[in-house]
Amino acid sequence: MLPALAAAQEWGFRPGGGARIEYNDNYFLSTTNKQAATTVTVSPSIAGYRRSETSQVNLLAALGFNEVFGLEPDNDYVSGRLVFDGSTTMERSTYGFNLSAVRDPKSNCNS
Repeated sequence: MLPALAAAQEWGFRPGGGARIEYNDNYFLSTTNKQAATTVTVSPSIAGYRRSETSQVNLLAALGFNEVFGLEPDNDYVSGRLVFDGSTTMERSTYGFNLSAVRDPKSNCNS
């Protein structure tokens, strides 16, 4: 199986990233004691891939550094994302898969 993987036409990687600002008027989704907050996120990522004439496999890893303004006590957090996907093309069909995991500590809410 390893020789078949090594015969791929192209191996590579792409660095990337993103940034976003979001405002939430009810950060903890609470029915009482609603608190507004602004979150600034910077998220660097790296994607590795293997391509051939009929298939592609990708692996992406990203970290998100999230700074939360407007809440007491401090609620800054780090999030992460890992994605493994791919596809193959046959005569008249294309088949694909996608596996992903996301870790976002913001789901640990206070009411």
